[in-house]
Amino acid sequence: WLKPCWFKLCLVQGSLQCDIASYPTSPLPAAMPECFGPKVGVCIASCHNSVCDDMKRFADRVGHSSCVCYDSNFLKFAEIYVQALKDIAQKAAVNYVITGSSGELGNTQKEEIEMMEDMSIPFTKVTLGEYIQRYTISEADALKADTRIAVGQAKGPHRAMINHDDCTQEQWNAGQLMSVAGWSHLFAFKAFSQPAPDTIRIAVGQAKGPHRMMINHDGHTQELWNAGQLMSVAGGSHLFAFWAFSREMPGTVRIAVGQAMGPHRAMMKPNWTQQSMSTEGWDYKCEFWVYPTL
Repeated sequence: WLKPCWFKLCLVQGSLQCDIASYPTSPLPAAMPECFGPKVGVCIASCHNSVCDDMKRFADRVGHSSCVCYDSNFLKFAEIYVQALKDIAQKAAVNYVITGSSGELGNTQKEEIEMMEDMSIPFTKVTLGEYIQRYTISEADALKADTRIAVGQAKGPHRAMINHDDCTQEQWNAGQLMSVAGWSHLFAFKAFSQPAPDTIRIAVGQAKGPHRMMINHDGHTQELWNAGQLMSVAGGSHLFAFWAFSREMPGTVRIAVGQAMGPHRAMMKPNWTQQSMSTEGWDYKCEFWVYPTL
């Protein structure tokens, strides 16, 4: 996976200092360094060396994880970078590449981006200032997002489900994963249980054969959903509802929703940067913005 040229570039222009004399000869560690964290909402997948220290301080403060700027032996870090991408970036709701102040990339970053592209890991390039601005939210705003939504997926056919009714909302708020009743956990986010400025209501329905979900059925307008319409329509039964931002806000990520027929079902993708979810057989349904979380 790792290219010889990458090691060479890292030694010269990497975001970390390398002490060749202390390079270990032991095999790769069985587990990732604790500072990386196994599952994340937001991950810094690459960072320009000129802003690495400032990035780490802010990321630590807001609880984000990182695949870069590991304060240990550099060559050892280079060996495990791809594993860090697999264990962290591929599981993140959103990945950022932090550029220099003018949007420039370091040589090491270009190699890191090539690896992410080879692994089909989506990412967004931002300056450190833009990153900080996105996640500078007031404590009051964060506390209002009191409803944790866990998203799971299943195959045959591919479909999504959120907050399975085998568990209570208290359990979901406490961190329960959507790996229940045959579903595999995808990601989680925080939304609102009550309307807030610039939010829309998302009503969730479910149906069996196979178990699946749909939100805000096309048979009604968003105005009706905002007014309290239940998702007990078109053969589905109402599960619950939440409120999410209708546009990007500081600290939020975009969730794109697609739908497919045969049977009617939905899928959600976090940080979907394309215009719509019209991909891989899905038709665009809607989009909203929420706070990423574990």
